[in-house]
Amino acid sequence: ERKTPLSEALALATGRRPIVNPNEGFLRCLAEYERELTGERSGVYIPQQAPAGGGGAPDLPPYWAAVGPPVASRATLSVRKGGEELDSLPIGEHAVYTFGRSLTCDVQLEHASASRVHAALVHAQDGGLYLLDMNSSHGSFVDGAKLKPCERCGPLRDGSEISLGASSRRYVVRGVAAAAAAAAAAA
Repeated sequence: ERKTPLSEALALATGRRPIVNPNEGFLRCLAEYERELTGERSGVYIPQQAPAGGGGAPDLPPYWAAVGPPVASRATLSVRKGGEELDSLPIGEHAVYTFGRSLTCDVQLEHASASRVHAALVHAQDGGLYLLDMNSSHGSFVDGAKLKPCERCGPLRDGSEISLGASSRRYVVRGVAAAAAAAAAAA
């Protein structure tokens, strides 16, 4: 008997990481993917959102997000740990970038203190770049100051340092100064 993609994926996940117990959401996503492979349905599985105002995370994109291409199109995040630069991530192409443990996030976080969808970087209509905490369990920080759950911080400036949860990685914003000046001049 041939195993289904769901049972194969579940066996692979639990076999490779026996300390991880896949949660209900993970199993639902695998079941939806299996249905897609067998032709029962097509498209992308999107979990049902919690009703607005229910104390959950803010809606993405927020109403104040940029509609067209972001003003700070050359913005980047310098990923640092222990004073050493590990990577540079471009963050100027889309209006919203998400951070978290979920595979659907733009930047996946591996630290145990990170929430599934922990925070979002949002290019706003006013040309600024903002960090939005997505009601994370262990907090989002900008320049050492902790954001309240669902709070946004910004506009961020060149050199603003973002940290998420208890992770020692730091994300340093680069390339927003010229964009902010251009947006201010246009206003």
